[in-house]
Amino acid sequence: MPRISIILPVFNGEAFLAECVDSVLAQNPEDFELLAGDDGSSDRSRAILASYCDSRLKVYLNERNVGLFANLNRLTARATAPLVRFLCQDDALEPGCLAHEVASMEANEKIVMTICSVYEIDSQSRVTGGWDTTGGPIVFHSLRCIQRLFYEGCITGTLSTVCVRRRVLEAAGPFNETYAVSGDYEMWVRVCRHGSVSELRARLIRQRQHEGRLSMAPFSGVRCVRENRRVIEQIIPLCRRRIVPARDATSCGSRTCSTQTISCAASFRADWGSAAN
Repeated sequence: MPRISIILPVFNGEAFLAECVDSVLAQNPEDFELLAGDDGSSDRSRAILASYCDSRLKVYLNERNVGLFANLNRLTARATAPLVRFLCQDDALEPGCLAHEVASMEANEKIVMTICSVYEIDSQSRVTGGWDTTGGPIVFHSLRCIQRLFYEGCITGTLSTVCVRRRVLEAAGPFNETYAVSGDYEMWVRVCRHGSVSELRARLIRQRQHEGRLSMAPFSGVRCVRENRRVIEQIIPLCRRRIVPARDATSCGSRTCSTQTISCAASFRADWGSAAN
């Protein structure tokens, strides 16, 4: 049995797909499976996937386009490893990525999800910058993670930074397919309820910044605001009445959230309502 399953949803990704797949197949150790699901691409994506002859790569073809989160659900249902790692078709893994994540998860059974730091690259695969996980504790307990998801939004930044225990994904349930762009954010809220989350200081992926990303699509902006509002509404009942320490306070509109979570939640709900309408 593989120790980790890599989930790669594909849709019209010919420009960077080979670099993405190559970065996975070059990983050491080699006891992994790469599950790639093409979601009705009209470019050369399927031909690129078919060009590989490697037993670790398993390719699945959707007869019609079902959307990102439906595609993710089909792929995660086929995963056989105890750990599931997500990867976007435009991005790539750094050498040693899988070994680092497997070691981190196997060292602490209480951790249900890891988030790694990132190198940013351009369309020519040149490193242009990067971003790191926060300088706080390496491991955050469940409630703290839920609070961060409330105050900071989708703290993972992208699918490609995330590794989750398969048993937790099964317990949390599938990605909500009614979402178009924020389904991952909503999923991490459910995952965090099952245990602690670890932020890895190492930059383990290369995230590509280019105009073809889903987040850059014309429809993404307004839809993201509306869908994020749905996620916030889901988080509010999970927040307990407790004081958030000032050192954890983050900006919420024009004010600093260092008051009771529920009080801030009411104001935050009003802010999102105004932004989404």
